[in-house]
Amino acid sequence: ILVTLHGCARSDPNLVRIYCRASPVVESRSTRFTTGLRDIMSHMYYVYVLLCGDGNHYTGYSEDVFARLQRHQNKEVFSTKSRQPVKLIFYEAFFHMADAKRREGYLKTSAGKRALKLMLREYFSEKHS
Repeated sequence: ILVTLHGCARSDPNLVRIYCRASPVVESRSTRFTTGLRDIMSHMYYVYVLLCGDGNHYTGYSEDVFARLQRHQNKEVFSTKSRQPVKLIFYEAFFHMADAKRREGYLKTSAGKRALKLMLREYFSEKHS
């Protein structure tokens, strides 16, 4: 997984956007960077979007996005257990819980869904099974 951090100069300085896409693993030679990144990520709040087996999306919030994804994949979440398989297609990390919850609410609106499709237009233009 290739993870790229994007600073958001025009928006909230507390927001760190992390885009993941399937690609060969690129390892950082700086253990200080990876340790620092791991420490930062352990104190973040996440908004995530899943592509479900029925072709629809599920938007959620979590303090541990990867543990939450595992719960979705293990059919432990009522909202997605009948919509398998699920695939993580997007997540954002926030320093403050209230910011993450506000973003989750926005992404569930019509305007938020349009914004997500615009942000991920390359992903949505590809065929996915």
